[in-house]
Amino acid sequence: MRVRFSSVLKNVNGWTLALTINPNALALLALELTDAK
Repeated sequence: MRVRFSSVLKNVNGWTLALTINPNALALLALELTDAK
């Protein structure tokens, strides 16, 4: 199983930026993670 680290890093950086701008992004991230199950 290969993981594209560049896309993962982009995703992490995007969420970090979103969290810096809008703390509510944490709730959105939690919802996204629960939906992904």
